[in-house]
Amino acid sequence: MRPFEMLVILPGMFTTDKHEPAHKANEAESGVYLRPRTTECFKMHWIGWIVIVLALLEGGWLAFDGAHAFVTGDYITPESGSYAGQLGPWATLCNGMGIDPHSTLVKAVHVGLGSLWLLVVLCFAFRLSWAWTGMLTCAIAGLWYLPFGTLLSVVQIALLFLPPVRQAFETSP
Repeated sequence: MRPFEMLVILPGMFTTDKHEPAHKANEAESGVYLRPRTTECFKMHWIGWIVIVLALLEGGWLAFDGAHAFVTGDYITPESGSYAGQLGPWATLCNGMGIDPHSTLVKAVHVGLGSLWLLVVLCFAFRLSWAWTGMLTCAIAGLWYLPFGTLLSVVQIALLFLPPVRQAFETSP
């Protein structure tokens, strides 16, 4: 392989079936038959796509808000109204456990969980066999993010256990 030709390959995203056509340059150089999976991997029941949208919202917000807190020193809070400048109920939960919600640890949890969740969403869309478990794990890990994160996580967990979504990963391509 030449420099700068390396790819990040997630397990299951590519096929190595030598009976299917591969890129001739790769085949000639390495003898490895590597080509992207077909669009079959994106065929999923519409409920699975709802799970993806909910996970993108929650994981994306966690990553964004955590990164914002690292850069500016504070999370995004309402600018007006009775809750102006206040963090959500999740901060009370953190305080109750003796953890400062403005600590580097909590900011890192926001960014880490959010980023991991976005990666799992990608793998879920590709219907990788382990992605259902990964999505469930992220949704359980997001239950602490009261109130909206908890609501989105509960809905995701419920939808993940519906037969059309489960079956999509029992028969993943």
